Amino acid sequence: LILSDLGASVAERVMQRLKQALQGTDGSQAVLVKKALQQTLLDILTPASGPSLEQLIVNGPKPFVILAVGVNGVGKTTTIAKIAQRLVQGGRVPLLVAADTFRAAAIDQLQVWADRVGVAVIRHRHGSDPAAVAYDGLTAAKARHVDVVLIDTAGRLHVDADLMDQVVRIQQAVVP
Repeated sequence: LILSDLGASVAERVMQRLKQALQGTDGSQAVLVKKALQQTLLDILTPASGPSLEQLIVNGPKPFVILAVGVNGVGKTTTIAKIAQRLVQGGRVPLLVAADTFRAAAIDQLQVWADRVGVAVIRHRHGSDPAAVAYDGLTAAKARHVDVVLIDTAGRLHVDADLMDQVVRIQQAVVP
């Protein structure tokens, strides 16, 4: 579990819950272990009750902004495209913003997803200032009466001070 980047504290919690679920059995049946592990992970991953995305969009600022931030290769671009697709299916108008100006193919990848989903993209050239792209995206969203702005950012680790400062500048560009 730890090698799969689950994290030590979560891995420990999974193991404790799995032990409880298998208590009273010999634990040798693979199907039983698999089902117990699956239920344990679902219990942990099920979000606490709170407002839905739809409630946040309705009650939040207009346009509602979603900033995708994470480490390299975790699927930020694909995830915001999927969120955009769900928003379109729900009658919302999303706008994608290509603020990952670092990775060479990131802008084109987001454009491909936008074309598939049928939504617009605000983009600048490779190497542009991501905060400027985000600002232009928010400005365009207001002018176009967009419901949700989905901003794709470059992958980053918490130890990279420059990229962490960059995400702060992006946030400042889109949060009043």
